[in-house]
Amino acid sequence: MSTLLAILLMADGGGGGPVSLAAIDGASIENFALAPDTAVSGVRIGFDGLIYQNDNGSETQIGQWLTPATGMSGYEIRNNSGAWLNLGSNRFYNVSASGSGNSASQTFNLQIRPTGGAVVAAASFTCLAEVI
Repeated sequence: MSTLLAILLMADGGGGGPVSLAAIDGASIENFALAPDTAVSGVRIGFDGLIYQNDNGSETQIGQWLTPATGMSGYEIRNNSGAWLNLGSNRFYNVSASGSGNSASQTFNLQIRPTGGAVVAAASFTCLAEVI
């Protein structure tokens, strides 16, 4: 079972720009699995300009981070003030848990910018994976 609560706000401050993480901003992505399976919860920011939700290994498209979806390799992303990573490749932000009664949770704080430029989109979301 998965719950995605998306707050539909322009993540770039409402400027209407072509880059947005609105599909995941404020979201709580939760996945549960029955033991002995592993629970996985998260998102993928795709090199194709799309955002995908990961439900225990099955992905569903939930939004688009770049409109139109061209020139993705001209953008970078980072989590929690970490290193900037080029968006010409898929970027995964997941948590997983295995073993009955175990869980994992993490809040991701993502930022996107044109390569070497200023931040144009940001989002914060939480992932929870739990084995019951």
